[in-house]
Parts: sequence; structure tokens; C-alpha cells
Amino acid sequence: MEFLNGAWAIISAEGKSIDDEEANLFIDIAELKVHGNTGCNYFNGTIYIDPSRSNAIDFSNMGLTRMACPKSDQERAIMVSLETAASAVAGKKDGTALLLDAKGKELMKLRRIAVTSEE
Repeated sequence: MEFLNGAWAIISAEGKSIDDEEANLFIDIAELKVHGNTGCNYFNGTIYIDPSRSNAIDFSNMGLTRMACPKSDQERAIMVSLETAASAVAGKKDGTALLLDAKGKELMKLRRIAVTSEE
């Protein structure tokens, strides 16, 4: 699951395109942590990787700030996708990944974000 490590832009959730530079996801495989932004609120949680299942990943203990926002449908789609994700696979294009449900249906599409460090 190391391919998931790093920063991602959320480009779709529940089959709906997301064009929002604030919607992002940061995955830390070594620490088994996830955090990000739905475009409205910040979220964080833990990751469980089941070694007995290929590409298995579960997001749990999700916390979310509660600011009012006009993007509530987008936020709901992102949070439901994370909470129902059962596996992750590399996308067909370089620098993309997919989160899938238990039946293999695409829940969320991600695009890698280049993180630059300032010196």
C-alpha cells in the first residue's frame, strides 16, 4: 500500500466529479493516519491495512470539523466514500489511485499532488 503514501487531490467521489483545489487527502502509511479537507471541513482518522486481503484498506475513527458550508453534498460524498472504502488500487493513469468498495465499485478517484518543501 506504499503507493498510497502522500498527498492527493480528490477528483471524484461517488461518481461525481470534484473540481475543488481544497478537497484533498493526505495518507501516512507508516503512521496509519489519514487527514484532509472536504472543501469545507477538515477531517482525520486512522487507517487499517488487512494483510490477509489484497489491497485492503479501511479508514476509521474519522473526525470532522463542523463549519457550515454550501458544499455539503460534496462533503457527504467524500466522507461516505472514505468510510465505505475496502480497497485501493493504482489508477490507469500515472499518479492516480482509486478507492473501491467491498464489491470493487469505484468510490473515489485521487490524483497525486506534488508537495514542495521550502528551504
